[in-house]
Amino acid sequence: MASSSKRSRSPRGRRKTQIHTPGKEKHHRRWLDTVQVPAQGEHTSTLFYFHGFMRDAHSYASPEEDRYWQGDGGLKVILVNAPQRKVTASRDVTNAWYDYLTDKAGELCDVVELKHLEDVVAAVHRMMADEFELVGPGNVSIGGYSQGGTIALHAGLTWKGPKLGAIYAIATTLLTTTPALKVDCKVRAFHGLSDEVFPFDRWAHEGYARLAATGTDLELQVQDGVYHVDDDWEAALIRMLFRGEEPASNLKLRKVRMSQCDIDFAANMELFCRATRVAVKLMRRFQALVEEEWHGRATNAQVSMASICAQLQKWQAQPWAHAALQRRAGGTAHFKLSTCCIQSGSQSSCWPLPVAEEGEQPLPRESSVVLTLGVKRSGRLAILTRTIFVHPTREERVAYRMVCAAFERALQELHPGIAASTFRRLCTCIAEEQLQAVTQHSLSALQRGQMKINVWRIGNVNVDKESTPLPSAQDLAPELQDQESQQTLPSTFYNAVRSLIRGGRRKFSELVEIADDELIQGGAYFLTIGYIPAAVRAVGKRAAMNPIWVQDTVWVQSRQGQRSFTLTQNSSKEESCVMYEYGPEAEPKHDVDIAKKALTEIQEILNAKPTSALAKELLEVVQREEVQEVLNRDADGEEGDEGVMEGEEEEEKENDPEIEG
Repeated sequence: MASSSKRSRSPRGRRKTQIHTPGKEKHHRRWLDTVQVPAQGEHTSTLFYFHGFMRDAHSYASPEEDRYWQGDGGLKVILVNAPQRKVTASRDVTNAWYDYLTDKAGELCDVVELKHLEDVVAAVHRMMADEFELVGPGNVSIGGYSQGGTIALHAGLTWKGPKLGAIYAIATTLLTTTPALKVDCKVRAFHGLSDEVFPFDRWAHEGYARLAATGTDLELQVQDGVYHVDDDWEAALIRMLFRGEEPASNLKLRKVRMSQCDIDFAANMELFCRATRVAVKLMRRFQALVEEEWHGRATNAQVSMASICAQLQKWQAQPWAHAALQRRAGGTAHFKLSTCCIQSGSQSSCWPLPVAEEGEQPLPRESSVVLTLGVKRSGRLAILTRTIFVHPTREERVAYRMVCAAFERALQELHPGIAASTFRRLCTCIAEEQLQAVTQHSLSALQRGQMKINVWRIGNVNVDKESTPLPSAQDLAPELQDQESQQTLPSTFYNAVRSLIRGGRRKFSELVEIADDELIQGGAYFLTIGYIPAAVRAVGKRAAMNPIWVQDTVWVQSRQGQRSFTLTQNSSKEESCVMYEYGPEAEPKHDVDIAKKALTEIQEILNAKPTSALAKELLEVVQREEVQEVLNRDADGEEGDEGVMEGEEEEEKENDPEIEG
């Protein structure tokens, strides 16, 4: 999330403004307001500009802010206003293009709500299409600052319509969820080298390197001493770019020329990103299938975990779904779902990958399950594991926070040049510190468990060969015999897997074990964190706590001082995204669900006592079309996943004769 420096400029002059785009209104536009600066004379071109986090489009267009726009040269400026949202990380309600689930204060890119990003970009694309009808190809440009810049880059790089004029990005970067695709327009980016929110040298640089690797006409300019919030610098850039003025005295820009080594390294990273984007989408679908069964919408009978895996495999194999997934991930290469597994119970293990078990174990109605996905694409492998909970206990919440904290600490220590033996010793210290930290919660039982942390290097995958199946329990039977204690199972399983990796069978040829004397280098790694509770008896009807596992594909940058980060950045492991509560006592956790519940309760009260004038007036408000649309909306509201993607089936068949055939 933005650091406090982003908040130094608070929103000014907020007022409700209607959409000015021509054509019929659609419900997805109702929450995106715009402010227009009309062209002087004939309208020949249009610029969409997106403000930063916690800012306001109106402040760019107020009379006292004429330092930004004049509308001369036939340019119409459409200042798009972000919707107001409750930001999870800060609990503030403010203007934001999407929610921030974390606040890492610029140390790393924050985890964002992917659904919000996709919904906003879909609405922006429709507004862009309206403007192209007015001014034609090559005459519509988009730009943005900070969080708004991520929207401009994502909307521009995923735009499939007429040729854009240009993309302008100020004090921002490409999110890992934004595919780096070659566009046939110029991209102009500007960054301050003292930016503390998007630190250029630490991690923001890699986004532009990924774009440069595509051959796009990218020009990146930086300036020393410029921090993230610098209104005068932003205004001077706008006047220079869109009003044709000479550079102001506070502009001392210099061009950045990336080395071929940086570009090649970023190109390899983008290939891994494309595999992880597919994994992220599939994990969202995977969790939705489990959640649906927990919620009891599909059937009252318990389904097996194997049948849920089969549902996911069948869904992603449909031509329209497969095509939509690969398109959204970037590029046209096909992918393969190499691993799909659900585990539950005291023997859940992911070291480094789960054991493939046969059988029809029912999905538990309480406790936790471990979901693992592996995706191969373009010779790259992405792996993602999440533990999700239904009706979690206090102990499970504390243990999960402990695992996530250990993951972040381990990720900080994973940097180029560190020896694998040193990293493993640091991980042992991190595990001990996290276990000691739970004493403040008066949960001494958690201290009797074990934490496991390790890392594997991901080698390139030969996609022409059939993937080798995961070892079955029978394959590991000699190593697992007579091991009844769940505390000894993970280490025994690890030793068995190690023997398979080093032996001639090479069941895990894509995951390369790192020798103790080997140095960590730049590239893709697989980081595994697990908590294995001590063997305890179940209390009452509640089963004993199961092992908790979190795994991610992470990227270690090649130079010292740069931060390592998860490529599956936008598949959140945050507590609010993996813990579910159902039943009449469960409280809604999403903003729309909260509003829907409140409006429903208000309507019930007013229907019961509609006599007073005030009650009648309030009832009229609640019965408005847009309010009823919210009340009648499907509780899922997941337009970005199954709603839109299933709706794309006909579109895919129309646009791709190969799919139709």
